[in-house]
Amino acid sequence: MTLQHEATHPAPTGEQPSTERTLRVLLRELDQVLVPELSSARARTTASLLSQVLRQLIIRETRGPALLQEWMDKEQALLSGSTARLPSPASPAERHRVITAAIAEIAGQRAVGTDASSQLGINDPLTRAAIQAERQHLMECLRLERELPHLQRTQERARTLEITAERLQAYLRAKLPTCNGLRVTQVHKLLGGFSKETHVIDAELDGRSWPAVLRRDVSLGAVAGSVVDEAPLLEALHARGLPVPEIIVAESDRTVFGHAFTITRKAPGEVAFSNMRGLQMDSGQEHAARALAEVLGRLHSIEPVSLDLPRSFFDPDATMADCVRLQIDLYERAWLSRASAPSPTMTAAFAWLRAHVPPSAGMPRIVHGDAGLHNLMMHNGRISILLDWELSHMGDPIEDLAYCRTWIDQALPWKEFLQIYYRHGGHEYRPEYERFYGVLSNLRIVVFAAQSGYGTHWNDHPELPTLFATSHYHAVFLDKVAEQLLAQAP
Repeated sequence: MTLQHEATHPAPTGEQPSTERTLRVLLRELDQVLVPELSSARARTTASLLSQVLRQLIIRETRGPALLQEWMDKEQALLSGSTARLPSPASPAERHRVITAAIAEIAGQRAVGTDASSQLGINDPLTRAAIQAERQHLMECLRLERELPHLQRTQERARTLEITAERLQAYLRAKLPTCNGLRVTQVHKLLGGFSKETHVIDAELDGRSWPAVLRRDVSLGAVAGSVVDEAPLLEALHARGLPVPEIIVAESDRTVFGHAFTITRKAPGEVAFSNMRGLQMDSGQEHAARALAEVLGRLHSIEPVSLDLPRSFFDPDATMADCVRLQIDLYERAWLSRASAPSPTMTAAFAWLRAHVPPSAGMPRIVHGDAGLHNLMMHNGRISILLDWELSHMGDPIEDLAYCRTWIDQALPWKEFLQIYYRHGGHEYRPEYERFYGVLSNLRIVVFAAQSGYGTHWNDHPELPTLFATSHYHAVFLDKVAEQLLAQAP
């Protein structure tokens, strides 16, 4: 796996247009996703008002300075013919306030009694010119707000990216000769996806249900690398009987649906943890914790040399410590090329990690990289599947254990979890390195947030989840890194 983005998307050299880009993504999601789903008149009215306010803010951010300067130039020209003497404020905003106040005062004085016979009573040239200039300025702002285009892909690109039931059915029938009787009834995209898109496929094959899941790369997502990179590992683990996604198709041809994608069989059940439900102690969380201990023990017991894995994933000459250093190097390169601003916390964290890499304890093993109850699906009290292998790599099994402990401590005594883990072939847990892997796991999420920010601001069609990840995860997990670095060593 790799964390490096495609070379066709070089790192930005200028300031990222964060506010304007952020507001335009929000406007697009509001108008194109939320509004069509609203049913009540109050909700639709509120959405309309929000849309207008967002448009105002976008124009202020993008055209505001230029529009203001045009207005100031006109007002300055008007003042040049008067006897007004103005100070020279340093701030452009304060200068505009002073100029406008002077124009207003003059207009107010000249608008009274200039022509008593006139219905308007305002025939003074300066006053009329000032009013007209202000009117033009306001109308131009309203016009720009009204005509502001949404962020749009080209029609050709939109057609390529669209995954319809008809297009997917035709693709699968051509790709899989045994699926000539396949009928795809629906394809719907799941909310979320900070680095990959997930689409659920409802289909029938010869009259029987054929549910599947399509995961597709996104442009400049939080985690680079492709879903097809995961396929060799998942196929090897599935052959060993581990509960991992079963690969049906691994398609690297981007002309099919715009990006590389995989299709796997959809497993029954639901995830043991979600941000909506959280951990529920009375709903089988202990079973989920035990199941995770078992599957991690089985995963970490596998000698990678026994699997037919590509050299890009498994280097038989690398030690466990070598693999950890490689991860640190990849994260740092990604951070330096994608971060919008330097961070003393991140600089210190990379230096601290390099100085404290745990010594190798045997040969490197397969590390899931995101092994928690949020990626564990359970069905009827038993494990169904362990999801999301995009962060899998060779390294130290303690990385997975330290990472999942946040969930386990809420559902099962840690000692009991380790006993189950050891019974299924797990490696010795060394608690003295828990802090190291805690810093590493939190640091990588900060890196992913930076890459999400890069994608939001430089992608031709940024997605809302990457926007959220940029702002939220950066702050939350950078704070966690800082807290762990400042903590006293055990």
